[in-house]
This record gives sequence, structure tokens and C-alpha cells, in this order.
Amino acid sequence: MDNPLAGIIYLVKGLRLIAAPGLRRFVIIPLLINTALFIAVIWFGFGQIGNAVDWLITKLPDWLQWLSWLFYLVFGFVHGVR
Repeated sequence: MDNPLAGIIYLVKGLRLIAAPGLRRFVIIPLLINTALFIAVIWFGFGQIGNAVDWLITKLPDWLQWLSWLFYLVFGFVHGVR
């Protein structure tokens, strides 16, 4: 706790461990799997937000159709706050 740079030092030590031949597959394979899962979930989520906004727009009268951009803004803000 005395050294504020200790976190950076440990990060560098950890990056050196990743390059170790025996540990490489235990780091790279889960990293690739997690990256693919995150991309799939984010892609699916954005599609669902689009579907939700489209559904909400159909419930509005014609003169309030301009609110569609506001729905995207609200969904983005709510998602960012969580």
C-alpha cells in the first residue's frame, strides 16, 4: 500500500506471465471465448433496442413519431447508467 505504482508493476509482471508457453493457452482461449460472447450479446442487445423502439413508435399517434430519436437516447442513457 506504500507504493502507488505497485499496480502497474504487477500488471507488467502478469503480462510477462501471459507470454509463458505453458500458460498461453489458458489465457488466450478464454479471452477469445469471452470476446466472442460479449460481441454476440452486445449485437443482440442493440437489435432488441431497435425492436423495442419500433414497437413503441407504433403505439404513438402520427404527430409524435419524431420521438423515436428520443427513445434511442433514453435507452442509451439508461444502459450507460447501469
